[in-house]
Amino acid sequence: MDKYKNKIKSLYLKLRSNETNYEIKGVRPDRDWGMILVFSQLVTLILAGVALYFYIQIDNSRIFTIEKNSQSSEVTVSKVLLKKLVDDYKKREDSTLLINSTKAVPTDPAI
Repeated sequence: MDKYKNKIKSLYLKLRSNETNYEIKGVRPDRDWGMILVFSQLVTLILAGVALYFYIQIDNSRIFTIEKNSQSSEVTVSKVLLKKLVDDYKKREDSTLLINSTKAVPTDPAI
């Protein structure tokens, strides 16, 4: 029984490591973080290049151009419709002032 006990202890001590050693399992945090930083900087540079390309193309009117319509004319306002609209707003203003000036007295529910 002591023989098996000692074997288990020795196996446990072999498997248990007191110090952290990343080289054994192929895990290298410095390499991983370096890859993350390089990748993020590369993506940032690519996006900045695309943004610069779009800025130059828009500035030179090569993309997203708006053609000026030669058929556009001045907007004419109908005086009759404008007067009707102003009268409607005047009526709304008067009714709002009337509602705000009169105090509604609630009925007494006890009666």
